[in-house]
Amino acid sequence: MKPRASQAALFGLHRLIGSELEKHYQEFVALSQSTPEKIRAVQHQRLEALLAHAAHRIPFYRRRVNPGDGLDRFPILTKNDLRIYFQQLKSSGLMWSSRRRRSGSAYSWTEVRSGGTTGIPVTVIHDREFRDRGRASRLFSKYLCGFPYGTPYYYLWGSTAELKDQAENLAKRVDQHLSGMAPLNAFRMDETRCRAYLQQMVEAPRDHLMAYVDAAESLARLARQLNLAVPHFRSVMACAGTVYEGNRRILTESFGGKVHNKYGSRECTDMVCENTAGELLIYANHVLLEVLDDHNRPVAEGQSGRILVTLLGNLSFPLIRYEIGDMAIQGSAHGQTSPFPTLRSIEGRRSDFITSTSGDYISPVLIRHLVGVVHGHPALEKYQFLQFPEGRYELRLKLDSVVGDTSLAEIRKGMAGDLLPLLGPSARLEISRVDQLDTASEGKFRYVVNRTLDNP
Repeated sequence: MKPRASQAALFGLHRLIGSELEKHYQEFVALSQSTPEKIRAVQHQRLEALLAHAAHRIPFYRRRVNPGDGLDRFPILTKNDLRIYFQQLKSSGLMWSSRRRRSGSAYSWTEVRSGGTTGIPVTVIHDREFRDRGRASRLFSKYLCGFPYGTPYYYLWGSTAELKDQAENLAKRVDQHLSGMAPLNAFRMDETRCRAYLQQMVEAPRDHLMAYVDAAESLARLARQLNLAVPHFRSVMACAGTVYEGNRRILTESFGGKVHNKYGSRECTDMVCENTAGELLIYANHVLLEVLDDHNRPVAEGQSGRILVTLLGNLSFPLIRYEIGDMAIQGSAHGQTSPFPTLRSIEGRRSDFITSTSGDYISPVLIRHLVGVVHGHPALEKYQFLQFPEGRYELRLKLDSVVGDTSLAEIRKGMAGDLLPLLGPSARLEISRVDQLDTASEGKFRYVVNRTLDNP
């Protein structure tokens, strides 16, 4: 099936459930061919509506701002605020319908958990419109990377369901067929699997790869080390981690083609993606990104600062000036090849590779997924996973004081049940409760740390 036919089928299926995915996707594409002025007008209109709605309708903001206040008068929303004021960030209708549920009836709102690249898991809610626009943002990212929906590509990804060999539901199977996706499990990348993946990619070539940054780099390094044949891709969409010059070079030299840096999160969906000209485009019709210094002042172009995200929609659960925990270098008001505004680069946070006692590679993204999403607990404020020499591992949890010994035992049991099988038969895992978590020597926090790298 050709991409255009696949997209028509996808949009038709979404219309059946009350989704307006096609409308939102077409907006992304149309704006990419418009002008900076048009994009700024759309962003301004949505921002004004969002701020007015929040000031009047959302308890958290009603107590902190006045109607008519501009964005700079709104408080910075931290991950800790999300945890503490979760109920107050809901609209009155959502507060009523979400009392005992994690998703609305039919196709409406849904609860979304993020493991957090900063080691701080969060829970948010996406309403119907934002779910559609979030899905459209992911389709648009593929469009920018040269493989619009329906184009065959390899998908070096993973999920808990895949790890446990659970069968995917019918909707996922249909989407996999329509999208052109060939999935490969990125969470368990031992040498045998990596050899098989490389062989499959060479013998059944596809022009595009979408992958975790660290997983794609691990595959490329193994191929070099063992002198294995490697596939050639026209484009590599690198996700779930920061693309630094080092891993960009490795991916480019190994797989050829263009490496596209994509930036997003589960709670905010896709926000930024690199186009074929190498410009990091901000989806300004979907989100407003501020890059601020330590005094909460906007930085100039070319300067580094903290990223604040404002979702331009999601009126049932607004996220305004949300400090996502990453760093970026400010770009220009619009690209040279695109009307969208840009970032110069995304600095993000580094995390280390983890290996099992059997020598298998374990993605830091899996650690994040299991701890922050699968076993995410409302009282879990922050976490850090460490690997030490001689098969010793430690998961440090910073928990709210309300968590007692009984609840802590249940949390430990659940997390250990999923982590230990990954770490290997001789692994020794300690799950401890701590008051503070370590930062690196340069002052940055890493949620996954491999201490064996310091002990060659």
